[in-house]
Amino acid sequence: MSWISRLLDTYNNCADEIGVGADNPDSVVLLPIGHTTNMAHVEICLSEDGDFIHGNSRVLVEKRDQLTIIPCSEDSANRTSGLCPHPLFDKLQYVAGDYCQYGGEVKKWDYKSYIANLENWCASSYAVPSVSSILTYLRKGNLISDLVSDGILQCDNQGKVIVKKPEGVSDVPLIFKAVVSGGTPMDAFIRFRVQVPGQSNDRIWLNKEVWNSFINYYTGTLVEKGI
Repeated sequence: MSWISRLLDTYNNCADEIGVGADNPDSVVLLPIGHTTNMAHVEICLSEDGDFIHGNSRVLVEKRDQLTIIPCSEDSANRTSGLCPHPLFDKLQYVAGDYCQYGGEVKKWDYKSYIANLENWCASSYAVPSVSSILTYLRKGNLISDLVSDGILQCDNQGKVIVKKPEGVSDVPLIFKAVVSGGTPMDAFIRFRVQVPGQSNDRIWLNKEVWNSFINYYTGTLVEKGI
């Protein structure tokens, strides 16, 4: 038996441990297949009907709150630039239909490609209501507008999102404290909560039903499979 096969057996034997401790950033977590982690900067709260719930979204300032399990494809996990959106959680340039309207410089197909990929997932037999709610919301194309109305992002006199940290002020907007390492508010990485009646966990990045939904959908799209 090769070492790769042994590794696969070890992973399968630890299946009950997948995702355990994912809500504790100090834990070492065994990730689900087809998932990786990223640092989110803004958490958006939606209703089951795909409506933005004003006042319930927030900026994630503390690093321990930012760690997020995200679905990924082989291409998006290895992207360096260009057209490779993650399947669900991603930067504003991919998930916000009004990104260019508010000053973002990006090729229009970033958002279109993201939406097309999400539509394929939601049209599959593995779709789950919470992910469909996210698609319903993002199709409206007003994500940044909602974040501006909620005070999470701020605009200048030309109606463009302010990307430079204000100088000489004590009350710096929280988004600048969340997006660091040379980033701007327009580089913010977004994750979603969806309040669905009867759903035990509205934190989609920790929801096992969503993990399994993506795993089943994505592995079914792969032409070549291996270890």
